Amino acid sequence: MTDLKIHVDRDSVAAGDDVEQHKKTVSVRHSTDMLVMLSHLLVKYPLPQIAGGKATWIISRTSKFGTRFPYDAIAVMAQQWNLPNLLASPDTAAHLDADGSMTLYFKYMAQKSPDDVMSALKVLER
Repeated sequence: MTDLKIHVDRDSVAAGDDVEQHKKTVSVRHSTDMLVMLSHLLVKYPLPQIAGGKATWIISRTSKFGTRFPYDAIAVMAQQWNLPNLLASPDTAAHLDADGSMTLYFKYMAQKSPDDVMSALKVLER
């Protein structure tokens, strides 16, 4: 199985979190299942844990031009969940850039209810 190159970036969760750059390129084992691919990614690009244990993130596909949230939201991840919940096609190929890589952005939603965030994003999709 081939590797998939993912360009990834995220919001900061606190002022001290800005010390290191969050933008990275990681390689993960390619999977046609987006949920499997995201679980591989989160092992190599772990999201910060916050006090209270209830951080919520929107995972959005980002183009080279920087378009993101909420228009290209593909999943919601919560610190209290084991896996992200998909909003978009589970087929990884639907989210690839023209060069065969993927560009993702993790938007920090603080301690908002992940279920409420999911519901709001589903309304925006209509």
